[in-house]
Amino acid sequence: MRRLERVLEILFIAVFFLFLVAATFLTYQSRNETYSYFENRMLAAKPQYSREAVLDGSYFSALEKYLSDHAAGRIAMSRLKAILDQALGRPVVNDVVVQEDILLPWNDYESLWEEGIAASAEQMSENLASVRDLTESYGGKYYYVAVPCQYVYYEDRYPSYLNNRAEFTRMSMAYLKPALEEKGISYLDMKEVFDQLGHRDEYYSHVDNHYSIFGAYETYRAIIERLRADGEDLPMLEATDFSYVELDPPYLGSRIRKMLDTWHTEERLSILQLNDPIPFTRTDNGVQTSSTVYALPGETDEWVTYNLYMGGDVGNTVIDTGREELPSILVYGDSFTNAAECILYWSFDEMHSIDLRNYSGERSLGEYIQQFQPDYVVCIRDYESLLSQDGNGVGVEMPVA
Repeated sequence: MRRLERVLEILFIAVFFLFLVAATFLTYQSRNETYSYFENRMLAAKPQYSREAVLDGSYFSALEKYLSDHAAGRIAMSRLKAILDQALGRPVVNDVVVQEDILLPWNDYESLWEEGIAASAEQMSENLASVRDLTESYGGKYYYVAVPCQYVYYEDRYPSYLNNRAEFTRMSMAYLKPALEEKGISYLDMKEVFDQLGHRDEYYSHVDNHYSIFGAYETYRAIIERLRADGEDLPMLEATDFSYVELDPPYLGSRIRKMLDTWHTEERLSILQLNDPIPFTRTDNGVQTSSTVYALPGETDEWVTYNLYMGGDVGNTVIDTGREELPSILVYGDSFTNAAECILYWSFDEMHSIDLRNYSGERSLGEYIQQFQPDYVVCIRDYESLLSQDGNGVGVEMPVA
């Protein structure tokens, strides 16, 4: 009996070892993909072997990340795990908070340092003031627009035992708003606007971090109304000037991607279709492209993503409508500018947009503003990034006279 048990133990170890060898072999023989579509991220690259990398341990660390990212059957096993986690009723799956009709981002529990938040708010206001000063140096006007991200808009949808970051949101705004007011920066808070409009569910996605085209239109409208209140006679798209068209493919939002498409949604994306379209030309990163603001799905596409709007996060876009009697605008920010850009261009002669996370032009933000001197410079930032110094949280240096 003991001999049989011993044989079975050896057999189990041998099978397990063969499994590891086979999995490693298949991983190395598999296609060397660089991007995970469902996870919406770049995969680790195969490390380059060198004696120095082995000695300092960096080679083995990089190899571990590579094997983890490229393991044979990794997506299938991850999808199975997501299905099992949902069947077991776990509230958080793949860093997504799963509620009955909504997917929200998991927020780590955090200890808030009030002095640090206050200092970040002061630094951010100084950064924005430098952009404002540069814009006003040639007669332009600067505006800062804050828009809720999904966890802010739906903070009441979190279970009480999870972190909805409500205190961080409150504390950030408590310090940033006075700092902006002290420096005289024109400021528009879309959370307040959405609340005044009834905090409607249709303004934000249930499966993604962004607002919908309906929320983007209200953001556009609020911006134009603010500019009009400051004396600019701008045309504005009214509800009678367009219609919303819902697309057929389901919306593969960022949360569903993280769930590896194991969560069903009825949500669809819509576009704003003009009754009387205006002709325009468009360049992306200096290269002329097709004159459209929507990357419409093809007939065989199973899903549509947020890249529908402006084709995704383009570093620099210029739309020229050829109406020289109208002013120009530069809008910069993160991905929340995309859906708004699909509408903003209609009210201006030229619309420039910059996403500094992807912008690789020869000119800095300040140099770009100084060269093109747009009549309006508008920064659109989501609440999660209001105090971030990365990407679009930069300031500019004033040009030397």
